[in-house]
Amino acid sequence: MSIIYDYLKQIHDQKETKGAVPEIPPVKKSWEPFFGMKASVTILGCLLLAAGLYFFLPITGKTTARLYPEPEKAQAVQPETPDFNFLLEGIIYNPSRPFAIINGKMLEAGGRVGDFEVVQITPDTVSLKNLKDNTSRTVRL
Repeated sequence: MSIIYDYLKQIHDQKETKGAVPEIPPVKKSWEPFFGMKASVTILGCLLLAAGLYFFLPITGKTTARLYPEPEKAQAVQPETPDFNFLLEGIIYNPSRPFAIINGKMLEAGGRVGDFEVVQITPDTVSLKNLKDNTSRTVRL
């Protein structure tokens, strides 16, 4: 805005001193200073063609996939007594609410599997209490 104001001020000053108004130069369009209309249309067309090729042609490069071996299944704990027949499959540990997966059931502290009650769950162990004889056992993953 100040450029226009300065230009108008120059014209006003020249009117007062000479009485003649200088010729105003023609305003160039925004795309003309660097190249003509044909060049800008050509560049735009090339960009659109490249974008179309990029998005619509299939990618023929190699795809790699990594296959990991299946984890070994947890071994059933050899029971000392016939009452102790279950499989600790995993532990989902959250300090406020941990879970243990035993025989396909998701249990938290206080949960029961057979004659056993889950007493405590840590990141790698589960403590169980036999409800018949009040013995305790700890099972590790």
